[in-house]
Amino acid sequence: MRGDEQGSGPREGDPTGTIGRGWWDDRFALVLSLVTAAGVGLRILTLVVSKWDTPLGKSDAGYYYVQGHLIRDGHGFADPGAWLFRGNRVLPSASHPPLFSLLTAFADLVGLGSVNQTRVVCCLVGGAGIVMLGLLGRKVGGARVGIIAAAIAALYPLWIVSDDLVMSEVLYLPLVAGLLLLAYRLWEQPTPARAAALGVVGGLAALTRS
Repeated sequence: MRGDEQGSGPREGDPTGTIGRGWWDDRFALVLSLVTAAGVGLRILTLVVSKWDTPLGKSDAGYYYVQGHLIRDGHGFADPGAWLFRGNRVLPSASHPPLFSLLTAFADLVGLGSVNQTRVVCCLVGGAGIVMLGLLGRKVGGARVGIIAAAIAALYPLWIVSDDLVMSEVLYLPLVAGLLLLAYRLWEQPTPARAAALGVVGGLAALTRS
């Protein structure tokens, strides 16, 4: 018997026996991959149709985007407003949590620094969110629930739009889904490693959105 099939029957706290059923089942992995690819493709199609490659200006998206450039250039977490509108002044800023700015800085560092290139990176991170919600749904209610959850994440217009807007929500979604998934795993089998993983992902989520 494979390890992912063990303990698939009903047990205390899981009367239906669905929480641990077929965790890495090949069919589920294939369907989840197809749903994720469709979701990422839809996000990139939205990006292409919108043809948006203009300066982001005074907005949260502009803050993350410009601060990413400033981090790449060695200025640290500097205030984008002071840089853009006050003569390239470098002033520290903590108006938003830092993790998403670090993501845009990484995109810039690897040569994906234009607005639309950064948006493509966000679409790929959105794909990770689809996967995580699918796995979370599978953990809670079985394969069918997992696929339905992933399909909702792939097709829900609000999530598609947020993935195209260079906003921290794109990173927050996979982190929160991962946090809940780790919480379920810790509840099933409490171990120091699982508790530590839960704390790390929770900390990363807190560093993404206030």
